[in-house]
Amino acid sequence: MNKIELEEVPLNTILISVATIVFITIGLYMAKWGIGFYESVEKWGQLGDFFGGILNPIIGLAGILLLAFTLRQNQIALRMTAEELAQSRVQLSYSADALQKQESHMKLESAERTVVYICNEIEKEYNYEDPPIQFGDRTISAGRSLLKTARSLFDGTLDWNADKPKTIMGRFSDKFGKSLVLLMMLAKATYNKDKDIKKHLYLVMACKLDMQFLCVAYSEIVKLGKQEKWVYTPEQLEFILELILEISKLTRFDLNDHRIVKHFTE
Repeated sequence: MNKIELEEVPLNTILISVATIVFITIGLYMAKWGIGFYESVEKWGQLGDFFGGILNPIIGLAGILLLAFTLRQNQIALRMTAEELAQSRVQLSYSADALQKQESHMKLESAERTVVYICNEIEKEYNYEDPPIQFGDRTISAGRSLLKTARSLFDGTLDWNADKPKTIMGRFSDKFGKSLVLLMMLAKATYNKDKDIKKHLYLVMACKLDMQFLCVAYSEIVKLGKQEKWVYTPEQLEFILELILEISKLTRFDLNDHRIVKHFTE
């Protein structure tokens, strides 16, 4: 957009030109006919007619020129104002976009911090092992962590026709309560978030959490939903299941077709 500049009104030029013409006219009149205190009113009338007939059109023309220049200045000023307003609207739109991006970034950072914190708590929970019990000179293990229990179901030598998988799943179920609460908190952290933010949060969860643990947790939650005896309703448990499925999609871990899930949910 070309910059428009106000033109300076040639007021001095017009006034000097009018004054010059007036002085020339008076000088010519005095050189030709002279001037003085006439005794006849008719002489004064002729003098007035002479100056009025010559100077009035000149002064009128000067007034018209000044008015024309003033109108032109007003038009240029209005055009400049319109262009400045247009530029202001563009700058405001840029500012609005920048503020929106900043707000989205802040929301993403806040959600990410929350998700990372909950994932850390889940990691602590499924890695926690009870301290060993001391009986005299003997030290007895108090039990394996949730993660180790879950991973034992992925042992290739495990006989799925025996009772051992069921026993392992029972141990997992006994310690799963707090992890379930944390998974519900994790699901709520993604609730009502934008699609792009959700995708990023799912990626963070996939990087933080162990998929073998989530696979067994998925099977346990499906089982709890069928029993309907947990503090959460089946609809709330379904919310967690959807979250785990979304995480699994990013890791190419097909939960619906996995042997462990089929064994404990069918």
